[in-house]
Amino acid sequence: MGRNPYASQDQVDLPGFPEGRRRHQDPSVGYGWASGFPGSRTPGALGSSPLLVGANIIGGTPVSVNTSTIRREHTSVLYDGKFYIWGGRDGSGYLNTMMYYDFATGSFQTVSQTSPPTARIFMCSWLYNGYWYIFGGYDGTNYLNDMYRFDFSTSTWASVSMSGTPPAIRSAAAAVNLEGTLYLHGGVNSTTCFQDFFSYNLATDTWTTLTSSGYVGWGSAMFAVGGGLYVIAGSTATAYGTVGATNRFYDLSAASWTTKTAKPTAMNVGNYAVLDNKCYMLGGNTTNSTTFTKAIEVYDPLVDRWTPLVDMTINGYRGGTNSAVACNGSIWTYGGENASGGMTNLYRYS
Repeated sequence: MGRNPYASQDQVDLPGFPEGRRRHQDPSVGYGWASGFPGSRTPGALGSSPLLVGANIIGGTPVSVNTSTIRREHTSVLYDGKFYIWGGRDGSGYLNTMMYYDFATGSFQTVSQTSPPTARIFMCSWLYNGYWYIFGGYDGTNYLNDMYRFDFSTSTWASVSMSGTPPAIRSAAAAVNLEGTLYLHGGVNSTTCFQDFFSYNLATDTWTTLTSSGYVGWGSAMFAVGGGLYVIAGSTATAYGTVGATNRFYDLSAASWTTKTAKPTAMNVGNYAVLDNKCYMLGGNTTNSTTFTKAIEVYDPLVDRWTPLVDMTINGYRGGTNSAVACNGSIWTYGGENASGGMTNLYRYS
């Protein structure tokens, strides 16, 4: 398939920062949920508009923004019309700070938190019943397998007591919340690159070990469409140097894995989002932690086919994060890094 000559890529500066520009602002409001399966339009629930951000969701008025805060290897969700961002690292250290972008006002705000988890990168996160959960990650010294949840009504974090056998300590696992069941695949620590696969019942806080995918990977994309889960690309060794393009499908009804068409460009810790039941994958790391790809490729699971689109151009590459959103016909991604270092803006691809 040929590249799309009509794609556009824009960024808009936040008022109050240099030049205060705002372009291509979409006044409409979009909503989406992690699976595309029917459900109620409630924050943290699944809905009829398929819009996936890893295990996270977002909606609202999309505006591309420059901020003064470098943020990479973070996690993000949407709640109550605000794009919340937590953790990651900047140019000097690891973070456990939180901020949100308010689509209604076009501004960022810092969130005052009570009892936040330790600073970390590459944790999984998801919404459930009005809480924001995180699992695992890396704090600069230790790999983790703890779980916390954030109560938006009180801005308070609490540790979650888990039953069953949780995944071993790890960062950069792939996860998606599907109708109250979290699915988690892979990840990495200092000695092991994982291919294991788990479910977690969010109502009972219980882990269950499922059939391994047979694919070793961390920093993979994971999404749910059409009765199954897809795990795509990711590093296949504990170092950045070996990246994959494998596309594995887990059939929920058969509880079994099969292999689908591989991604054209191998990568890990890129950006991905689902729009109209197709997965858009943008950028990512390739041969090492400072080498990146500008490729944008879209996967249609209904016909098992990849199509290359126009490469990322404005502040291209954007590895080092799985933070992205599909909203009102565009893909948006915040922060990340390229060969010049950490990044501070929200990027639009449409």
